[in-house]
Amino acid sequence: MVSYKYDQKNDVSKQKSLSLPDDNGENKTSRHYPPDLPHDNAVKKNSPSQPHTLSHDNDGKYSDLNLKDLCILSRRVDDELAMLLMDDAPLSVILKTLSEKHEALTRSVIMASEQEMADEGMGYPPLTYCWINMGSAARHEQTLRSDQDNAMIYADPEQKKDDTPDKKREVDRYFELLSKKIVNGLNSCGFALCRGDVMATNPKWRKSLTSWMESLENWSGSFDPEDTRSMTIFLDFRPVWGDFTLAEKLWEKIVHHCNESDMITHMLADDELKNSNPITLLGRIRTKRSGPFKDQVNLKTAGLVHIVNALRIYALKHNIKEASTLGRIEQLSSKKVISTEETTVLTSAFETLTMLRLTTNIRKIREDSLPDDFVYPSRLTPSQRASLKDALSSVHGIQKMLSRDFTLPWINFFS
Repeated sequence: MVSYKYDQKNDVSKQKSLSLPDDNGENKTSRHYPPDLPHDNAVKKNSPSQPHTLSHDNDGKYSDLNLKDLCILSRRVDDELAMLLMDDAPLSVILKTLSEKHEALTRSVIMASEQEMADEGMGYPPLTYCWINMGSAARHEQTLRSDQDNAMIYADPEQKKDDTPDKKREVDRYFELLSKKIVNGLNSCGFALCRGDVMATNPKWRKSLTSWMESLENWSGSFDPEDTRSMTIFLDFRPVWGDFTLAEKLWEKIVHHCNESDMITHMLADDELKNSNPITLLGRIRTKRSGPFKDQVNLKTAGLVHIVNALRIYALKHNIKEASTLGRIEQLSSKKVISTEETTVLTSAFETLTMLRLTTNIRKIREDSLPDDFVYPSRLTPSQRASLKDALSSVHGIQKMLSRDFTLPWINFFS
C-alpha cells in the first residue's frame, strides 16, 4: 500500500508539481488553467508522422502502464486518502495531493487510449485537442472518485477547396472513438460514468472550437433554465491534457460576454436563489421528512453546492480564473469583494462541510455502503452538530449577498 504521512514542513506550496518537457527535452512546470494558462509548449510541433499530443510522462510515474495497471494503481489513491485523514492533514493538503494524483491518472488513461487508437490502425489525433475536467475535478475538490464530468475541445480543421463533408465527419468520428476509450478507461479506474451524461462521449460536450464558441453564444443569451445549467457546469473547467490554448480561447469568450452584459451572472444568481434555505425558521437543520433518507441532510446539495455556486458567480463577475472554491475565496478577499468576516465564515463553512462529507463517506465505504453525502444530524456529537449548523447557516447569508448584488426582477418574467 502506498502510504503518505503528513508533515507540516511538506505543505501545499512545497509539493512537487507535474512537469512537461519542452521541445528541447528540458522540463518545464506544467501551468494549470486557471489562472496562468496557456503553456507555451503545451503541444509539440507536429510532423505528419508525429501524434498531436503532449510528450510528458506525469513525472515518470504512470506513462508506461496499461489500463489494467492503472486500474490497480487508482485504488491506492483511496489508501492515501485514508492515511491523510488519519494523520489529520489540512483539507488544502488533502485536496491538492489527491487532485494531482487523479489528474496524473487521467492523463495516463488518455495516453493509453491514444496509443490504443494507433495500435488499432486508427492513427494518432488528426488535430490538436484539449481534454478538460469540469465539476469537482476542475475545482480540485474531488476527494473520493466521483462521477466523471469532462469535455473535449478540438481544433477546427483547415478548410481546403477539395475538402468534402466526409473529411469533417472523419475528424468527428476519430474524436468520438477516442473519447469513448478515455471515458471507459476512467470508468475502469473507478471514475463512474456521469448519470447526467456530462462527458466527452456526448456530442454536446465534444466539439470543435468554433462549435464551442457557438454554444457559449447561445447559452449566454438564453433564458432557458437548461442552458443556464449548462453554462453553470461549464464555468468550472480545467484543462488537463493537450493544447491548453483552446481552453484559453473559450475562457476569453466567456469574459467578453460578461464584460458586454451582466445578464449571465444575474441569470446564474437567479437560478441559485431558487433553492431553499437549509436552516428552518425555527433555526433547525432542514432534514428529509420521508423516504430512505428520512431525518438526514445531504451535505452536498444542502450546503456545498450553494457555496460553490455563489463563489463561481462572484469569480466570473470579477474575472477570476481560479476554479477552486478556497482559491476563489482568497482572491475575492484580496480584491475586497468580500469582507474579512465573510472570508472567515465562507472558508470555515466550506472546510466543515467538505471534511464532514469526506469522513462520513469514508466510514460508509468501510461499512460496505455506498457513499451518498447524507448524514444524520442527530447522530453527530454536539460540537459537530453546532459546526454543521453554522456552516449551513452561511448558505442563507451568501444567498442574501447574491440577492443584493445580482438579481434583476425582470429576469423572472422569462424564466
